[in-house]
Amino acid sequence: MSQSKVFIKHLPKTAIPLQMDLIRESFDVDPTSKTWLRWKIRPRHHFRNQRGWNIFNAMYGGKEAGSTVNVGYEKTYYRVRVGAHEYTCHRIIFALKTGSDPGGSQIDHADGDSLNNNPANLRLATPTENGRNRGKNKNNTSGCKGVTRIKNRGKWEAKIQIGGRTLHLGYFEEITDAAAAYDRAAREHHGEFYCPS
Repeated sequence: MSQSKVFIKHLPKTAIPLQMDLIRESFDVDPTSKTWLRWKIRPRHHFRNQRGWNIFNAMYGGKEAGSTVNVGYEKTYYRVRVGAHEYTCHRIIFALKTGSDPGGSQIDHADGDSLNNNPANLRLATPTENGRNRGKNKNNTSGCKGVTRIKNRGKWEAKIQIGGRTLHLGYFEEITDAAAAYDRAAREHHGEFYCPS
């Protein structure tokens, strides 16, 4: 299956529940696939008629499943359509490896690479934890997470979000000192979801 790129504005806030029987009968987790997901030869009862069953399995059975989708032009994920719904591949992989639908929880890519669907790289996360494990924003002008140039002071400000509040970490002459202050605070407050600047 060719890997086409599709652009959408956002993923749904709450994931569509996975139909676990359908998922188990449709996919295998496969490290030889760049998406980590491969189509099985799907059973006849997944299809309305014999012709649809024959065509699908001839085209996709045993092939890599999923194609890339860019989300808000910041993150790229693999997604796949099965039945009437589209799902992110990492959600399906997590469900197949753990045996259950992660429900409303988010799945975080521990290394920050949204295309690395290795099951060892996937973990449950709250939206806050998932956000902590992000790189710097696209509109970041300093090049360091949590660091902003304050022109009228001629200094660098370091700050961090904790529990929905912004914690001011100080003003610094050197950007490296501001970045180090952010990193220290992030290590302390973000725990396993710490992501360096």
